[in-house]
Amino acid sequence: MIWWALQQLKSSDADVRAKAARTLGSVRNPKAVPALTKLLRDENSDVRLAAMQALGQIGHPSAAGPLTSTFNNPASKNNKKIITAENEVIAESLAAIGPPAVSSLAAALASEDAETRRWAAVALGRIKDARGGIR
Repeated sequence: MIWWALQQLKSSDADVRAKAARTLGSVRNPKAVPALTKLLRDENSDVRLAAMQALGQIGHPSAAGPLTSTFNNPASKNNKKIITAENEVIAESLAAIGPPAVSSLAAALASEDAETRRWAAVALGRIKDARGGIR
């Protein structure tokens, strides 16, 4: 099942890629993390959202950096509604990863982009780590 879903992530059909990402999220196998992180820059917002959610479901620490760097994704082509929805899902996924995501989020607090800082703070608040992202 995992092998087939990983293959489907390469499909030219966005619906197939999104469904495969959702399948991999439900299986929660960390071996899917590298393939899912590649989808964070997919041209299709449904595929990106499915990959973001799947990475949160898997909860592997190696997904924290790629998810954090995806705040305000340029692949969203300045569509504010999509960017906000994606940032919300990223924050939820990082909160699901928990304390291992704190260092990536703490680094994002130093971003020049105000929205990146905002969403990093939101994710840190959801994690409720005693350090509050500060080391």
